[in-house]
Amino acid sequence: MNDRDIERVREREFPLTERVTYLDFATFGPLPTSHVRAASEALAAEAAKGSAGLDGTALLESVREEAAALLHSPARNVCLLTSTSEGMGLVAAGLPWRAGDEVIVPEQEFEGCVAPFLSLGDVTVRVARAVAEIPDLVGERTRAVALSLVDRIGGARAPVEAIAAACREHDTWLALDAAQAMGVLDLDAPALGADVVCAHGYKFLVSGFGLAPTYCSDRALAELRVPRPGWKNAGVGHGSAARFEPTMSSIPVLAGMRESLRLLNSLDAVERERRALDTARGIAQGLAARGFQVREQRSSLVSAPHPDAETLATRLHERGIVAAAVEGNLRLSTHFFTTDSDVQALLDAL
Repeated sequence: MNDRDIERVREREFPLTERVTYLDFATFGPLPTSHVRAASEALAAEAAKGSAGLDGTALLESVREEAAALLHSPARNVCLLTSTSEGMGLVAAGLPWRAGDEVIVPEQEFEGCVAPFLSLGDVTVRVARAVAEIPDLVGERTRAVALSLVDRIGGARAPVEAIAAACREHDTWLALDAAQAMGVLDLDAPALGADVVCAHGYKFLVSGFGLAPTYCSDRALAELRVPRPGWKNAGVGHGSAARFEPTMSSIPVLAGMRESLRLLNSLDAVERERRALDTARGIAQGLAARGFQVREQRSSLVSAPHPDAETLATRLHERGIVAAAVEGNLRLSTHFFTTDSDVQALLDAL
């Protein structure tokens, strides 16, 4: 896909790019036009046709297949949950925990990643001061490690390979919050070595709220208990991640997500990541040239501390640049359809 193709995608699917420079996918990914159209048509069909307009099972399976393609995974290893926290909770609620077990999480980890583990009885939540320390902290008592693949504040990418190796050595479960990665980075979920990889749809998956594609390893399928039994998963065996889906998802949400995932899958995964990282690198270099202390980044998030980040983000918004202020940092995030013109518009506004 060349630059002209990207311009056509912007014109057809993301009309807001004609009005603003959008650099805040890490907070919310705007819905493609095709998503909105499909969701609207599904709503209309529900109203006009009743049960004859549903066809929910076939729709859900097609969304599962698109999510599996995005994750380089067999479809049977993918389930559609309601949030990233629910995905992390598959490990928290699904393991038979023992007194003395511990879970390792990074010090500044997002609350939604940690929350499922906080209510476990005699389990210790051990805090790693830095993500890079985690492989050395994993030991015989470590039952699980939970962390974000990409840090939401600084954009740092976790050393997942080293963490996964330490987890394998100690038979430790690994759960990854991929909300700041799935949809933009080329994620080979089985190759990551994690037991669960999940992300809500409303960020880089540009799919809105309500569904969180979740990869489950073969071990997760075989050994985790089902946290939420329901009519839909009552007869599903251990061979499919559908065993973690207790009920039918919203038909309009499914219809919209299918179009969003089809759009993402229409690009080669390596090319999708390359385009986002190239523009993120351009932003980082431009910020550094203007005196910002840019945090090291290996993702599509660029973050720089600022004494009044909230005011700066507001002033940028007044100039047509959509950015975010997160815990004292100006945070900017790119996707495959972010262009060099977007980068220049930001730098000119600064």
